[in-house]
Amino acid sequence: MSACTTALPTRYMQTAPTAAMVPFINACTAAGHTEHLAGLDDSGALVPLPFAFRYWATNLAAGAMVNITTNGWIGMNGLAGASLSGTVPSTFTPNAVIAPHWTDGYTRGPICVATIGTAPSRQWVVEWNDTYYCCGDTGIVHNTYEVILSEGSNLIDLAYQTMTSARAATMGLEDQTGAMGINACPGGTGTCIPTAGQRVRFVPIP
Repeated sequence: MSACTTALPTRYMQTAPTAAMVPFINACTAAGHTEHLAGLDDSGALVPLPFAFRYWATNLAAGAMVNITTNGWIGMNGLAGASLSGTVPSTFTPNAVIAPHWTDGYTRGPICVATIGTAPSRQWVVEWNDTYYCCGDTGIVHNTYEVILSEGSNLIDLAYQTMTSARAATMGLEDQTGAMGINACPGGTGTCIPTAGQRVRFVPIP
């Protein structure tokens, strides 16, 4: 992975935009989208970023690999894996995690990945389309949510569309070492249950 590390880390400020400010993007119907890991458990796949993106202290080049997983998180350091539980921040691996809903998840539909818009203001979307939890599909749980990375601004958005019978899971992000990060749950610790329509935004601060 091509990256250039600067001396000073980027920090983030967490905000709570409305659903109107951050519309849910249906990546699964977007032109040119790709589909990954449908009907699987504890699985991951490496997919390339379509544009350069600054994540914490690292400038990721276009084409840098991102690890997407069935367990509700992505890894920004290009390392494969599919850990089914963890906290942010934590120096234990995996690191460089963005976690909208990190728990032992199963996919019904695919994880859809799409690039929306035109340069230099594109958005890269990773959508978990209709997931449920270990161990067995009762037909009750239906969770659809996504991570949105924005070109140029380097904003990171978590968007929740359907969270039917959702349970508590890890939400937040951390740097490449796990030493710095934001636990986005109330109080900044532990796990929490996101709700349909909820949005979480991480704004980079140089």
